[in-house]
Amino acid sequence: QNCDIEVLNPGYGTFSDEGCLVVFDDCRMKTASHTIMLDRKGKARMSRIQAESGQYFAFFFSVLGNSSQVNELIVSDCDIKTGEDAFLVSGCNAYIDIRNTRIEAANGVAIRSELSQDPMNSPVEPGEKTYGVKVVLSDMELCGDILHEDTNRQMAVTLKHATVKGAIRDAFVTMDIASRWYATADSNVKLVGSVTADQLDAPEGVTIYAESEAELNSGMLASGGKLVVK
Repeated sequence: QNCDIEVLNPGYGTFSDEGCLVVFDDCRMKTASHTIMLDRKGKARMSRIQAESGQYFAFFFSVLGNSSQVNELIVSDCDIKTGEDAFLVSGCNAYIDIRNTRIEAANGVAIRSELSQDPMNSPVEPGEKTYGVKVVLSDMELCGDILHEDTNRQMAVTLKHATVKGAIRDAFVTMDIASRWYATADSNVKLVGSVTADQLDAPEGVTIYAESEAELNSGMLASGGKLVVK
């Protein structure tokens, strides 16, 4: 609590493994690589953190574990700057709850999931259902892409009084009535619940491809982009 952490060489500021709960409040953290790493069932709570990372703010992974384990990170009232993806989920399940936080990723990717290249990564059997990657954004504006590239599991993104300005790809998206999404590049999503067309926007030349539980029609969006409902 109320501390300064600086990691000059490649490495991380803190680590949470199975059975651990890491809590940081009111801290300043500057790292050459990552602010935090979470493995298997790692848990962390980070509040009012000023973080500057050469690579990722948070790196989630699972080594020598199993496909049911879930890493969990809650971030609130933080200011995050990263050289690469702000949050990277590499071949594992994750619950990521971000509240009233500013995120600035130099490569424009706020959250990404990927297939792990680690031979010791916890395996997923063909056809197995997993917890997946669940992202909750509350009371904030997120500028950056949300990209789901892990074909072994699904990603679900929930917006609560939040705005996303960026592409969202291959995710289930739930939005409350106070939330908005401005797609800055072509996107494809499955809209869950009562999402309306006036909550969606994109500039000319950008298309949102969507499946929708609610009745939604294809058409032009306010800023000149297109909504294509499958």
